[in-house]
Amino acid sequence: MNYVELIPRLLLGLLFQWWGPLLAIVVFVVLIIARRVPRFEIAPFTRRVALLGGLAIAVSWALMQLAPMFASEPWRVMWWLMLPPVVIASAAVAIILVHILRTRSTPEVPVTPVVRRGWLSFTRRRDSVVTATAVGALVALSIAAGLASSPDDDGLYSRISIPVGDQGAGSSTFFGWAYSVPLLIVTAVLLVLLYLALRSNASRPFLRPETVGAETVQRRDTSVLLFALAGASVLIGLSDAVIMVAHAGLGSVGVGIPGVGTFMYSTGFASLAPALLIMGSLLQAAAALWLLLTISGRRFAGRAS
Repeated sequence: MNYVELIPRLLLGLLFQWWGPLLAIVVFVVLIIARRVPRFEIAPFTRRVALLGGLAIAVSWALMQLAPMFASEPWRVMWWLMLPPVVIASAAVAIILVHILRTRSTPEVPVTPVVRRGWLSFTRRRDSVVTATAVGALVALSIAAGLASSPDDDGLYSRISIPVGDQGAGSSTFFGWAYSVPLLIVTAVLLVLLYLALRSNASRPFLRPETVGAETVQRRDTSVLLFALAGASVLIGLSDAVIMVAHAGLGSVGVGIPGVGTFMYSTGFASLAPALLIMGSLLQAAAALWLLLTISGRRFAGRAS
């Protein structure tokens, strides 16, 4: 095959695999034109952490998609490929948390709080709901897929059995415990860091009565940013998990019977695989859009809850 034939096929393949993030780019441009995504009002240091963290998450996500193409047989269970976005988000949230703790200052003029401030005081309901839903879906999928998974030759639960009648059973790569447990562990660490950062951000005393308004806006945008880093990385993990399950559903095992022909067997959820594949790509689009907003220093318009 010459390059004239190969390049269009590669472009079509990338378009099919990455239509979710491409859709996010289109939506992002439309939102900017419509002026629906104002810029953050946050400290310069936090802004730089968000920029670098968002870029690192995006790059690691792209490399995750390319790594399996160059994998050798001993590394076929590459559970660690699903972890970098969540690990990077955890590091970024931890850096912001340390910065908040180190920059706590004594009020110049004491401001009596009107209401008791909690860790969700400066957050927007949509951010917390989306993130909590993504985490809940990831946990539910991990449990369901883990229970359905089967061990490979090394004892790792990274396969799903496909019964082939009297011939025994075949198997396909699957989002089993080998993949889900490490992902859930790093996600739990991320959520703990997110909680600590939100609590520290909310509990800081205001400097003086005249700056309450400006400080409230800055704390709100800091919370939005923290949720963006955490939520986008969790959505990436969830989208990869859904797509991995979908690919297992699309797979099949062929068994040839002499004199009769070849019979193809698939998983019990094969009919749901196309819908899962579309769902996974839409989750990718949501994660990519959240990352684009974070990297560009923008947020959806809205107030804290």
